[in-house]
Amino acid sequence: ADGINLCVGMQNNTVTNCTARGTGDDCFAIWPATYTGATYTPGFNVITHCTAQTPFLANGGAIYGGVSNRIEDCQFQDMTYGCGILISTTFPVGGYTFSGTTVAQRCDLIRCGGYDPGYQWRAALQLCLDTYSGGISGVNLNNLNITNSISDGMSVIGGNGTLANAVAANVSITNYGFGASGRHGLWARNDAVGSMTVSNSTIAEYRDDSSSFTFNFVTPSIPVQAMAFVQQPGNVLQGATLTPEVQVQAFDINSQVVTNATITLSLGSGTGTLAGTLTRSTDSGGIAHFNDLSLNQAGPKTLTA
Repeated sequence: ADGINLCVGMQNNTVTNCTARGTGDDCFAIWPATYTGATYTPGFNVITHCTAQTPFLANGGAIYGGVSNRIEDCQFQDMTYGCGILISTTFPVGGYTFSGTTVAQRCDLIRCGGYDPGYQWRAALQLCLDTYSGGISGVNLNNLNITNSISDGMSVIGGNGTLANAVAANVSITNYGFGASGRHGLWARNDAVGSMTVSNSTIAEYRDDSSSFTFNFVTPSIPVQAMAFVQQPGNVLQGATLTPEVQVQAFDINSQVVTNATITLSLGSGTGTLAGTLTRSTDSGGIAHFNDLSLNQAGPKTLTA
């Protein structure tokens, strides 16, 4: 069974300074179940300053619905069967679906993301929308350290419902796939629907396999692994603006374009001074546009990004 489960009509409860280890199901869970009547509308519960380790099955901390529930300031480690943190629509909750803002913040997820026989490889942190059509709206993931994940660092998997108003900020996923190959730092499965805004985060790699899902990177969260000059300038007189404009495209480790990445140009060879705006950010296509460059001396040159 679970270590601690805030079940049915639990409202405004705090679980703090607890350790759950070797449980038979989730170490800590918030599940607004309906198998019996609820006196209170379930929500506003918090699991804080807790430690979860090595459950025999399932996850470290899980939220299955309700109003504005939170997991914060916790440590989850060695999850061989599931997620460090799971936010999921898997179980029936009647009318107590996700509402308000569901929060996971200031947590360490270490060696999480194990193999679940029913769901295959889980991510260290996973948003699972697989049961009711209402999906999940209002998710705030912030200040999370996700490291040495067994499979994926963070994933969104679908099947039924849309993820909306979801934000991941100050999330660190520096490595992943320590127990399984072909996994990802941040991943949207091909059945995911909706979007997530990612900001001020360090993520080793990402992959979006769904045409119905979008990661919106507000800041350069994805490391640039390669760059290419996709448009070269023609011959111009010294002092004149280089035309057509120089364009440089940035790519990540999976050869997907990187938006909002900072690209700086310099003179690689040749004489003279390269003038203009030498640092630009990439657009939605991963391209930085340098439209005001000039050189004060004639002769062959090369540019370096």
